Amino acid sequence: MTADLVIRPLASPAELDLFRGLSYTLDDELADDLAAGRRHPEWMWVALRGGRLEARAAWWGRAGDDAPSVLDVLDMGEVPGRLDTGGACCGRRSARSSRRDPPARVHPVRSAGLA
Repeated sequence: MTADLVIRPLASPAELDLFRGLSYTLDDELADDLAAGRRHPEWMWVALRGGRLEARAAWWGRAGDDAPSVLDVLDMGEVPGRLDTGGACCGRRSARSSRRDPPARVHPVRSAGLA
């Protein structure tokens, strides 16, 4: 259930610790990517329920790009409905994309009992 979720982009690089609330292999590269312009806070989305991070999604682009080119972080916590939560996190960013932004490259997930 996604009704009480807050899904939003990071407000600034200062929220990187919030984003790191779910572990990812390349977490140590996120700050450098932000500094180099390969990531932007508005390309990094979180799904929060009661202030707790339940999912996150981040897109990457080349330095200087106006829009990201690839979704490379999609993590969902160990909560019921996590596939819906992760999908909502991705979909919200895609819905707010400008006409210049490419659609998020998300492949459908077929799962057996993962949600």
